[in-house]
Amino acid sequence: MEKSILEKKSLNYILIMSIFVFPVFIDLFNGFIQRYLNISFSIGIIYRVSVLCLIFPFIFKLKNFYLKSFLSLITGLWLVCQSVWLFYYINYDRFYSFTWEIQYFSKILLIFIVLSFLLKVDQDYKIDINILIEKCTTWATIASSAIIFSGITKIGLSSYEGVGFGTTSFFIAINDISLTLLMILPFNIYYFIKKSTLPNFIKFAINALSLVFIASRSGTLGAVFLIFIYTFAILFEQKLSLKKRFSLFSLSFISLSSLIGLVFYIVITNPFLLIKILSLNKVSPRHLFEVIGIERINSREEVFQIFGEGLYSFGKHVQSIIFHSVGSENNQLYGQIVENDRFDLIGAYGYILGGILFLFPIFLMFKSFILFSTKKTLLSFTFFISITLFVLHSYTAGHGMANVYLQGVLSMNYFYILKKHSDDYNNKTLEIN
Repeated sequence: MEKSILEKKSLNYILIMSIFVFPVFIDLFNGFIQRYLNISFSIGIIYRVSVLCLIFPFIFKLKNFYLKSFLSLITGLWLVCQSVWLFYYINYDRFYSFTWEIQYFSKILLIFIVLSFLLKVDQDYKIDINILIEKCTTWATIASSAIIFSGITKIGLSSYEGVGFGTTSFFIAINDISLTLLMILPFNIYYFIKKSTLPNFIKFAINALSLVFIASRSGTLGAVFLIFIYTFAILFEQKLSLKKRFSLFSLSFISLSSLIGLVFYIVITNPFLLIKILSLNKVSPRHLFEVIGIERINSREEVFQIFGEGLYSFGKHVQSIIFHSVGSENNQLYGQIVENDRFDLIGAYGYILGGILFLFPIFLMFKSFILFSTKKTLLSFTFFISITLFVLHSYTAGHGMANVYLQGVLSMNYFYILKKHSDDYNNKTLEIN
């Protein structure tokens, strides 16, 4: 009989909590001391490095040859890239910062190390995916409650530095926290549909409301879109009785109408948000960054097309082009990223490593679609929606690959997709034999 991870409340269980739940308190406290108290100290980095040190040894015990090979490949390519950048820094005095490069790459690597840990634990103690979903929704409930509290009391950080409506509570990065809550929202809706209890409805409601309180365009419009999609998805859930489908559809429709009404009221009473919404069909500053990013990538020497130039050098050159093109000096210490993972990854790592990193989640998104098309369950649909949100946000607005808030929900998505495909493959092999 397979043992459950929850039956063994040892290091494995503590590490699951350390990855999926505890970081919400660390990140809130980190934002409080850094932005609210203006103390230049990152407890978040210390915490995540400590967790990484604890889970890193699990990689060596993992039997998944393909993931271990993938990790070896991207790490090896990154080291080769580092050698190229260092050579040009020493001999040609180019921009280079090892500290900045190791920070950026470790954020990207974090998700894959967590994924390796989950697969290794599942290898020994079968992990019920519902356990991970429950931990992710718990994270979202705590984060959402903090954001709504800050929105009501005005205690916390403003989403737009005091201009207009919006708060992130004490989370530092608006787009990072918005994407994370948006990716978890489908799972809160899923839980409410499967178990239509008052606590599950409250968790779903505050998750959606928090995205409105953050007031990012992707988060606000994304929440409305998700509730709209699931409102009609309920009608096709065959496992529910006709009576329950109708009652859930009615409640979801009321929730959708209420959320749209709230968003409409907030937008029309806040000129800043109204301008942001109306400017969706106009050329945005981010589009300018993309154009400049493409310009920088295409103007580089061939060696940098292949190996990149490092995020520090790429950011510095983008910042310089912005200054000369627009005449507005953006003197950030580490330059200006494009805020689109396509250009930031290829700009930093070139077409080989950057392309591999960018295509990996797209590849898993298609695998997730195949899972949904074959299984046609609400759970497989929910994972497909969640990973698609990540890819779309990463592709259009960045803040995906190096977003540390995603360490729980994104690694869970990867784990589910890879594990399900592996299980299906093994089952087919057994049937053939």
